[in-house]
Amino acid sequence: MENKSAHIIVQSEGDAFKAGIVLDEINYDLWSQIMEMHIAEKEKSSFIMAKTKKSTEEDPRYEKWYTDNQKVKRWLLMSMSPEIMKRYIWLPTAREIWDALSKAFYNRDDEMQVFTLNRRAFSSKQNGRALSIYYGELTEIFGELDHRDKVVMENPNDFESYRKSIQRLRVHIFLAGLDESFEQIRSEILIKDRIRELESCYALVHREYVQHWWDQHLKRKKETKKNSGAQMASTKKGKDSVVTSASVARAGNDGKVLNVSSLVSNNSWIVDSGATDHMTCDSKQISSLKPNLQKTVSTANGSQAPITGEGSISLTETLNLDSVLVVPTLDLCELAKSHRASIPLSFNKSPVPFMIIHSDVWGSSITTIMGGSRWFVTFIDDCTRMTWVCLMENKSTVTALFQQFHKMINTQYNKQIQVLRSDNGGEYMDSDLQQYLERHKIIHQTTCSNTPQQNGVAERKNRHLLEVVRASLTESHMPLLYWGEALTSATYLINRVPSSTIVFQTPHQALAEAVVAPNVQNLPPHVFGCVSYVHLHKNQRDKLAPRALKCVFVGYAATKKGYRCYHPPTKRMFVTLDVVFHEDSLYFSCESELQGEYHKEIKLLTMMKIYRKLIYLLLSTLMIWSENLLMKVLQEKKHEVQYWIVI
Repeated sequence: MENKSAHIIVQSEGDAFKAGIVLDEINYDLWSQIMEMHIAEKEKSSFIMAKTKKSTEEDPRYEKWYTDNQKVKRWLLMSMSPEIMKRYIWLPTAREIWDALSKAFYNRDDEMQVFTLNRRAFSSKQNGRALSIYYGELTEIFGELDHRDKVVMENPNDFESYRKSIQRLRVHIFLAGLDESFEQIRSEILIKDRIRELESCYALVHREYVQHWWDQHLKRKKETKKNSGAQMASTKKGKDSVVTSASVARAGNDGKVLNVSSLVSNNSWIVDSGATDHMTCDSKQISSLKPNLQKTVSTANGSQAPITGEGSISLTETLNLDSVLVVPTLDLCELAKSHRASIPLSFNKSPVPFMIIHSDVWGSSITTIMGGSRWFVTFIDDCTRMTWVCLMENKSTVTALFQQFHKMINTQYNKQIQVLRSDNGGEYMDSDLQQYLERHKIIHQTTCSNTPQQNGVAERKNRHLLEVVRASLTESHMPLLYWGEALTSATYLINRVPSSTIVFQTPHQALAEAVVAPNVQNLPPHVFGCVSYVHLHKNQRDKLAPRALKCVFVGYAATKKGYRCYHPPTKRMFVTLDVVFHEDSLYFSCESELQGEYHKEIKLLTMMKIYRKLIYLLLSTLMIWSENLLMKVLQEKKHEVQYWIVI
C-alpha cells in the first residue's frame, strides 16, 4: 500500500521540527542521514550516538535526561510510517530505537551495494535529458558511495591523493555520459593539463549548455520573425490532394518576398495582393477556362512562357481568384527559390580499420615553420579515428606521402586500404596518384564540387587540430614558426584522448584492440612550450660546463621513446628521456625578445590580410567597370545593326 504521508512536523522547544521524510521499508539510508542532521541541529546527537549514558532514577540529572530522551524518541517515532512505528515504540531510549533500526534496515553487505552503485554510475547516460537531471542523478550516486565506501588513511597526503583520484574518475564518468552535442567542451576539458573538480566541470558544461540553448532560441525567434505575416490559401480537390507550406513574408517596406518550404503542388496557392496576375500550371483547377489576350509572361531570368488561357478559381467559400493565368511550362518558383541541399548526418562507420581513409590538405600558411613546411596533409582511419599528419613544403608531395602511408599500413598492420576519400583538390587528382590507386585497386571517392561537407570527417579533424594548435601557441607565447611542432604534439595527444564516436575509447586504444601491431608505449604528457632542462652527456660538454641545457618542450618523438626539446639559441633539437620539466614556467615569456618577433608576425599577418582585401576590392571594381563597358559597347553595336536594317 502506497504511503500517502507527507511531511511530519513535531513541535519542540518553541519551534517546529520538520523531518521532511517518512521512514518506509526502502529509504532507510536517506532517512537516517536526514534525521541525523536534524537531531544534530537540535544539539541532541549524543542521545543516538552513545555519548550520553542512561541516567538512573537516583541521579539528580535523571529528570533532565529523561525529558531530552523522550523528545528525541518522539522525533524518531513521528518520522516513521505507522507500520514501522508500532515495532519500536516500546523501546525505552532513543539510542535503542536508533540501533534497532540500523540492524533491521541497514544493508551491511557494503561490497554488493558499492558494486551496484558503481555499475549505475558507469552506465548512466544523459540520453537527451536536461543536463541538471543527469548531473543530479550522478551526484546522488556519488553521495551514497561516499557514505558506504569510507576510506581511512593515516597520512593526510595519501588521503588527498586518493580524493583527487576519485574526483578524476568521477569527472570521466560525468563526461562519458554526456550527449554528443557536448563533444567539443568534453575534449577541451580532457586535454587540459589538470582535471578540474566535478563541480567545476559541470559549471563549464552547463555554461556551454546554456549558450547552445540561447543560440537555438535566437535562431527560432529569428525564423519566427522572418515568417510573420504569412498568408497561404489552398484548394482541396480530391482525397489525394497534398497541401504544402508556402507563405508571403513581409520584409520591411520593399514589398513582398515569396517563401516556399517545398515544391508547390497544384492545389496550393500563394495569395499575393500585390501580384499583377496569379498563375498556375494545372488547368484542371480552373473553372470557365477561356482564351487570354496576353500570349506570354516574362520570368525572372528574362525568358518567356506561353499562356494557354485564363479563368477563375474558388479557394474558400469567401475567397475567389479571377483572371488566373494558365502557364503549363511555369518554372518561376524553381528559378526563384533554388537553394543548397542539406547534407544529412552520416552515422555509418567502417567495421574494420583502414577500410576507408579520409584525407585533406591544409595550407598554405603564411608563416613557414623551422623545417620549411607551409602545408600539412591528414590521413584519418574511419573505423578508429586514428590520425596521421605529414608536414609538406608544397602540395605536390601528397602522392609520395600517400604511397609511404599505404606501405606503412600494409607493413605495420598487415591491412589493405580499400577507399581513399578526399576533395577534388589538384593534389588528389594528380595522374601519378590516380595511377597508383588504380594499380592497387583502391577506390578514390571525391566530393561534389563546392561541397566540402561530404568530406566532413577530415574537415572537422583539421578544425580540431588547428584549434588545439592555436590554443597551444597562444598559451605558451610561442612564435608562429613553431606551429608545425604544435601540430604534431596536438595529433599525438588527440590520438590518446577518448572520443564519443568510438564509444569513449581513445583512437590509439581502438586501433590496438582491432589489429595486431607493434606495441607503442605512451609517454606522460607535459605542458607544451614549458621550460625543459635536457641532460648533457659527457661527450656533449666539458667537465666544468653545466650538466643540463635549458630548452623549450615542443612535443613527442614519432619513432623514438623520447621528448622533443628545442634549444633556440643554437637551433638544435634534442630527442631524449633525460629531461626535467618545469611546467609552471614557460620558455617564452611576454617580456622575452622572441616575443617581439611574435608580435611582428601578427602585425605582418594583419597587414597581409588588409592588402588582400584591398586587392580584392580593386579587382572587383575593375570587373564591374569592364562589364559595364562591355555592355555599353554591345548596346551601341545593337543600335547600329537595328539602324542598318531600317535603312
